[in-house]
Amino acid sequence: MKRWLAVVCICMLAAAGCSKKPGQTEKVVRIGAAGPFTGDMAVFGADQLNAMKMAVDEWNARGGV
Repeated sequence: MKRWLAVVCICMLAAAGCSKKPGQTEKVVRIGAAGPFTGDMAVFGADQLNAMKMAVDEWNARGGV
């Protein structure tokens, strides 16, 4: 059983390296956040969203990531 699992893992790793596509070329960085953006607590979520936007603007002003 252990040998079978090892063979499957090796095959999966080998297959993962056989892609025709080059590495990631997209230059957009997506930022996700979980916060209270709707409902009764949306008032607090608006402050969080504004803070995230300010942080993104600061990073972009310094030349981006």
